[in-house]
Amino acid sequence: PTCRVLKLVEFNFESEEQEIGETWLRTISVLNENDGIFDQIGEVLDDLTNRLQPKVGMRKAIQNILWPLDKAEVETLVTRLERLKDAVNLALTSTSAAVIREIQNDTRNIKTVVSNDEERALLEWVSTLNFLKQQSSFIRQVRQGTGQWFLERKIFKTWVSDEKGMLWCPGIPGAGKTFLASIVFEHLKQIYHERNVAVLIAYCGYNEAKSQSIDNLVASLLKQAVQSQPEISEDIKNVYKGHGKKDTFPSMQELTKLLQKEIAKFDRCFIIVDALDEILDEPKRLELLECLSNGKVKVMITSRYLDSIADLFAAEIYCDGCEEDNLRLIRHCKQCAGFGFDLCESCHERGLTCEEEGHYTVKKFGAYTVDVEATQSDVRNYVEWRIDHEARLLDCVTKKRALRKEITTTLVHQSNGMFLLARLHMDALATKRTPKAVHQTLQNLPTEIRDTYEQAMHRIAAANEDDRRFAMNLLRWIAFSVRPLTVAEIEHATSIVQGERELDPDEIVNASDLTSLCAGLVVIDASNIIRLVHFSAQTYLQENRTKWFPDGDLDIACNCLTYLSFNEFENGPCSGPHEGEDYKARAERWPLLEYSCTYWGVHASKSEEPTRLTEQALGFL
Repeated sequence: PTCRVLKLVEFNFESEEQEIGETWLRTISVLNENDGIFDQIGEVLDDLTNRLQPKVGMRKAIQNILWPLDKAEVETLVTRLERLKDAVNLALTSTSAAVIREIQNDTRNIKTVVSNDEERALLEWVSTLNFLKQQSSFIRQVRQGTGQWFLERKIFKTWVSDEKGMLWCPGIPGAGKTFLASIVFEHLKQIYHERNVAVLIAYCGYNEAKSQSIDNLVASLLKQAVQSQPEISEDIKNVYKGHGKKDTFPSMQELTKLLQKEIAKFDRCFIIVDALDEILDEPKRLELLECLSNGKVKVMITSRYLDSIADLFAAEIYCDGCEEDNLRLIRHCKQCAGFGFDLCESCHERGLTCEEEGHYTVKKFGAYTVDVEATQSDVRNYVEWRIDHEARLLDCVTKKRALRKEITTTLVHQSNGMFLLARLHMDALATKRTPKAVHQTLQNLPTEIRDTYEQAMHRIAAANEDDRRFAMNLLRWIAFSVRPLTVAEIEHATSIVQGERELDPDEIVNASDLTSLCAGLVVIDASNIIRLVHFSAQTYLQENRTKWFPDGDLDIACNCLTYLSFNEFENGPCSGPHEGEDYKARAERWPLLEYSCTYWGVHASKSEEPTRLTEQALGFL
């Protein structure tokens, strides 16, 4: 029994995971087992009871004269009881220690949960943008080996190893700049994963107003920097508490200082900004670069070829005042284009000029430049992967082996350095059922992205009635909506039937099925937003809205009013003591409610034929 108790004690002190109830039950079971501690205590007490039991007759007379126990027996019994008592105490003490440890663990876990909740709330307050989620989505779509040519370029390696500097990566629309940004991010994370190096990224989406705001971009980078640290700094916590009490948010200046403080904690910091050209306000682009160029930050920028962006960078940085070189920023005289005149910030602040009247300077950042394009090897890699993962195409190339080479050769040749073009061509080929149909399609593939969009729209228009109706309805909403729409919003929007007072659940089509009807023009992004595959597709639809959707704003305004006229809303807005909770619940059940309430009037004001809408609006009002 003593060995059993010792094993119990060992278990109680060494076990890290056990329930309190189980701990006590195990202890009592060991003490109460057959011939265990409790049984032995009982035997000693029973022996004493029998010895001290009153006797009768002659034995009683002898008992009155003599004590029934001698000294040796007493010492033996006492020693045995002491030993058994010690065993019980040891078992109970170890159990109590285990229980205390479990309580401490529970308390620690509760504190951790509370702390984690507080940290999540703080990080969400800093920025609701989640570029890391987008990064994860993009990198999953990248085929192994893609972009290796870029990572092996000498200029890229020099930029990585330099103490500071910028890398500008311009490219034509659809060249794969966003995917290249995700590849570089992943590459830097891998080579520096065991070092005190921060790698941050920002995707300036064309369809996301929040990701075009400089404040939001800097706040998101700050959030990532904080997440890269083992714990949140007191500076961030104090700012959170201070602004939380006032229900305010830090200014751009505050955000910049906080970001610089967080970055200073790392040995090195890389920041990747994708699609700088999507920030339409040119002064804001400069403001962002100024914010990121301080300290030891190394910045990589991707964008389209735009003169306004090219003017922000210079390959060689040299001050004509103090003759210092290897600068991060210079003041470039805009008018001295022939021979050039540049000043560092110190010389500029001292008042040095080119001495020509009417001349003024602009800021330029020293930067390496690498042009981005879809290389033939990358396009071939992508095309081969698509063939192997498209059931119909795989069947066709299996039947006619030469067809695989024909597909690969044709698409590599006609991609013109654009991944997007190769992707849309593959989307077109993937719908063909026979080798002959694939071959004929290859003979008529457009070489320009605009023509590819036009061809895709004609394929949609030629589909069966149901597919065409749902696809065109989806594209209409995307082309005309005031803001990007979520999956839930689109699923309700495309299920509205004019004149109906309810939404038929059997009429709702899954968002992924809707996007599959759109010839590769529509995707669901990492934020659960339904959008066009590329900003150039958005441009195409906006320029051709009247061709494909002549009454787009009118149709959407009518759909919004139909939605707002559903029987669910006939009692008016939510009110009463639980107004906020009731509205939240209603908005969750009816995801298009907020958009319809906010923007039906905007669409109505843009309609060129308001007659049909007027009657419906008056009926609603």
